Amino acid sequence: MRVLVYGGAGFLGSSLNFLLRRKGLEPYIFDNFTTGKKSFFNNEFEIIEGDICNSEEVDSSFENIKPEIVIHLAAIHHIPTAESNPVETLKVNLNGTCNILNTIEKRQFKGKFGFASTGGVYKDLGDESLNELSVVDPIGIYTLSKYYCEQIIEYYKKERNCNFQPTIFRLFNLVGKNETNDHLLPAILEQLLKSDHIKHGNLSPKRDYIHVDDASSLITKWAKEDINKTPQYLNVCSNQQYSVREVINICKEVAGKDLPLIQDRERVRKSDRLNQKGDRSLAKTLYNWAPEKSLYNGISDLWKDLIKR
Repeated sequence: MRVLVYGGAGFLGSSLNFLLRRKGLEPYIFDNFTTGKKSFFNNEFEIIEGDICNSEEVDSSFENIKPEIVIHLAAIHHIPTAESNPVETLKVNLNGTCNILNTIEKRQFKGKFGFASTGGVYKDLGDESLNELSVVDPIGIYTLSKYYCEQIIEYYKKERNCNFQPTIFRLFNLVGKNETNDHLLPAILEQLLKSDHIKHGNLSPKRDYIHVDDASSLITKWAKEDINKTPQYLNVCSNQQYSVREVINICKEVAGKDLPLIQDRERVRKSDRLNQKGDRSLAKTLYNWAPEKSLYNGISDLWKDLIKR
């Protein structure tokens, strides 16, 4: 079964594509390599260099591969980059998604379509676990762009001549090796590697962390399952949340370095959710899935990867 993975050479793609192949599927990787890396893959994979903002390149990839499953991971998702470049973020995340959906419509694609959204679309409900029916309240340009994409996908499914089966993966915070953006964990570990102290902004917000291999496992189960078992939304999460301060302490433990922590007021975000804990009950019910790796495992994998690089 052919799987076309847009943005497939990034953090999640570097784990997902290997697992898809091991489970008997045939992934094809489409990426512009702005952040993704060809070095993540061996010669067994077919790699297409292209940009989702180029409608002709998207359509050509579809025509040549004739996929039975499409997974869309491509986006600008580094929060500081998105906040400082809102126009470019909307162009890539929205226009790129529309180009893929236009091709799906044009090619009369009837298979599964998986879209990587974010658990950040949910409203902060304190310690309450967020399920797929929880209230949404996107904050920030990245999260807004993902929420708009969710709505556009629904529009193509309901209002246009499309007969595909979309699932929106609401991914919580991924952790593990091959991170391609300077998110919280790589930034902390880089400081542990190179500095004599740790500087960070917000320390209280809590997040749900999921190992990239566990996320890949769930998406692969979705890909292999019968098409009639395709949910509209699916949380990809651990159902555990950790504060930034707790995460930093785990990073120190992994690195074996007890460096002093300094709160940098210049890095404090004006608006930041205090809580974000996902509910993974639907993934358990549909796919008998549960994460196997802990946050400590994910940070350890990332630490070893940084040292190796």
